[in-house]
Amino acid sequence: MDREKLKQYLRKPVTMWVVVVVAVVLFLGEEYYRFANRSTKVAGAELVEVNSLSEKYNQHFANVIACGSNLDASLDKDIERKMSCAKSAWALGLVGQARRDWNELLNNPELKGLDRARSQLSYAMLELQEYNYEKARLLAQEVLSKLEESNLKAQFMLLIGESLSAEGRLDQANNYFTQAYNIGDEVVKSWAKYMMAENKFKSKRFSSAREDYLQVDSASEYAKDALLRLVYIDFENNDYDNVLLWGRELRENHPLGEDELPWLRYVAVEAYIKKNNIPSAVAELEKLGQETQKRGTWYALGVATMEAYIGREELAVKM
Repeated sequence: MDREKLKQYLRKPVTMWVVVVVAVVLFLGEEYYRFANRSTKVAGAELVEVNSLSEKYNQHFANVIACGSNLDASLDKDIERKMSCAKSAWALGLVGQARRDWNELLNNPELKGLDRARSQLSYAMLELQEYNYEKARLLAQEVLSKLEESNLKAQFMLLIGESLSAEGRLDQANNYFTQAYNIGDEVVKSWAKYMMAENKFKSKRFSSAREDYLQVDSASEYAKDALLRLVYIDFENNDYDNVLLWGRELRENHPLGEDELPWLRYVAVEAYIKKNNIPSAVAELEKLGQETQKRGTWYALGVATMEAYIGREELAVKM
């Protein structure tokens, strides 16, 4: 290992005000992205984004216009049409109109059986998205006891669990997620297991959370987030082999956000140093520099970590 060459590499300047600006921009950008793409997930269902210009958006828009027309006098008697109107209004963010449509539907005695249950689930999902957690639970609990064990019942349990999680009632939420996991299909199971793990993670029960993250289906849409949590937990537990394993799986099999890849590179630098594999640590730091143009918080931390290692080594030699 050429120590002088390594020192020279590390001496290349990192402008700290640029680091701070980039970090702030990344944070604000991520918060805007989350707001713009806000959606409610129940068994994998997602709302259509209000700002989408897709064909589906146009269809919803046309449907809402048709639903508001007085030319269709049979609309209130047509349950399927009314359901379509409510879903389109909801998808477009017309919450007040969607609420009116769902209420009219649920007050219709002709709406029965599974159609009534599904309509009530959709209405409850709307209230969950609008942060009306108690209202969402009430709508779900009205139906829950009337349903046989099924994937639909599991979706109601997921919704109640999500509302409780949002209020910080994590253990109660996990009781519902466990029940949903036991009777739901594979999509429900993955979401329920991931949410159980998240609630345990928030409660700092990392060992139990880790077991749940490991059970999230690797093909599910929650696999990436579960792997990111596993990287964090195993790093805190000094399990550097698994840290590197999860990091490779993430880089090779999942699209990563602009802050996620630099973080994984930085964690790999730390892990290789802890394993005393300095050539691999340097290689990861070089990749981090290339991918970030030697800017950003994670690159600065990676450089600082390597410099600290060199300082310790030189001190040990002198002693």
